[in-house]
Amino acid sequence: EKGPVIHLLMDGFIGPDGLPGDKESQLLRSQILSFFRDYDFRLHTRAYSHYTTTADSMTRLLNFRNDDENIFQRSALMREPVSFHENAWFSALDKSGYPLVVYQTESMDFCGTPLTRKIKCNVFPMPNLKTLHRDLKDPWVRALVLLRTMASQSMIISKTLKESRIMDLGTWGVSVYDERIMARLSRDIKLQPGNAYFAHVLLPHAPTIFREDCSIDYDSESWTRWPHSGGKVSNSTESRLSRHAKIVPQIRCALKLLDDFFKELKASGLYDRATIIVHGDHGTSAFQTRPSAYTMEQLNDLDLREAFSTLFAVKLPGGTSRIDEEIVSLNVLMARTAGEVTGMSADGLGAAVTHEEEPFVYLIDVFPLRRAYVNIFGKPAEN
Repeated sequence: EKGPVIHLLMDGFIGPDGLPGDKESQLLRSQILSFFRDYDFRLHTRAYSHYTTTADSMTRLLNFRNDDENIFQRSALMREPVSFHENAWFSALDKSGYPLVVYQTESMDFCGTPLTRKIKCNVFPMPNLKTLHRDLKDPWVRALVLLRTMASQSMIISKTLKESRIMDLGTWGVSVYDERIMARLSRDIKLQPGNAYFAHVLLPHAPTIFREDCSIDYDSESWTRWPHSGGKVSNSTESRLSRHAKIVPQIRCALKLLDDFFKELKASGLYDRATIIVHGDHGTSAFQTRPSAYTMEQLNDLDLREAFSTLFAVKLPGGTSRIDEEIVSLNVLMARTAGEVTGMSADGLGAAVTHEEEPFVYLIDVFPLRRAYVNIFGKPAEN
């Protein structure tokens, strides 16, 4: 009997070898290695993304490609969610006989791929004015939220922006972790263990508001909840350290979430025959200098790690734990893993990339994106 295929996109989860060299980050590195070893995963400690954004990373990864079309900037200009009309990974699972179940927020639509079996799509609304109006029970808090929004954006400007399709303030929200996703996923796997499941989990993605036990830290300063301030110089040395100090407990919260989920799978008897893929899509984004075509000369190793280092771990039925230190992109790893899971060849998968001669990343702010050949793991991480 087939076990479930479970694919978890943990947004913004940096890889263990991308973490800085301070004591707390290195303790976290050891914790990540121990965690995935104890659960029999093959952990790629030096995996990296070619891209700094989820939209670009995932549209390429799920299609086993590494080209330079910039989906994120095109969609961001229109404030429209990215929709996956092509998804070679989902198509391969479909051909292998797995019904697909997806869990996502409104920020990115993974359900748009036409398959022989219709994808069962679970969508969780992002916090925005409409959901706040519906969900906030306290009329005083509701009034404050609405008044603050009205004060910061006039109706005339709002109408103009909406008509020009730049943004709709009513539905424009913030991407944030929704605990219902993992709860629903855990429930559904027990009911239908022969399916393939994909979940976009916005953790440890910013805002970094969680303590390591996943309780909310209401006392943190608001600016520390975001990894950078935007602009060419995104952090000073001091502000990066302060922000990274908030990222560490949020990553530990993500590990706790995974731990609880895996324990439930074990209790249900499904863990040993489950295929589980857990990966990020880019780094923490807590860089000092924003990686772009115009800042290449100013970037240091830590900037590159914080931008591009990311998690990739896979557990196959009957597999044993292993640490793999190969410097390898998410795109190559996903193509290899898809072949392991489905038994399909690279041609059968439609994989345009199965290996890369030299590590490279794409630098934004130019069209087409600029490819830069860099070894982000060439030196020990620094503070």
